[in-house]
Order: sequence, then structure tokens, then C-alpha cells
Amino acid sequence: MPIAPTGTNQVQLTDGKNFATNEQALSVALMRYAMAHKRDYKSLCVLGFEKNFHGLSFGTLSCADPE
Repeated sequence: MPIAPTGTNQVQLTDGKNFATNEQALSVALMRYAMAHKRDYKSLCVLGFEKNFHGLSFGTLSCADPE
């Protein structure tokens, strides 16, 4: 993978739909942070804002406004 960042050994593909892309981005960000800071990714969370919507998957709903 000549254009991949150094240390990358896999590629994650999505179907281009917002919820799948956002879900993948959240997962990758949490895992990378956990690995870089030697933390358990299950103890991490994502900050959400009022009146936001990022999709209907479990991960994206957990950081969206409940309204």
C-alpha cells in the first residue's frame, strides 16, 4: 500500500453511506487512540453535540442527540 500511512497493515472499506463511513471512522479513531495511549478502548467515549445526527448504527447513535 504505497499511499497508506506508515505502520498501516490493513484497509477498511465502507459502502460510502454516511452511517457506515461514520461508524468506521469512530471505530478506527477509538482503536488508534487506545493503542497509542495504552488504554482499553472500551473505556473511551465520543463527545456528541445537541441537534446532531451521524447515522442509525449503534456507534453513531451513541454519540447523536437523542431527540
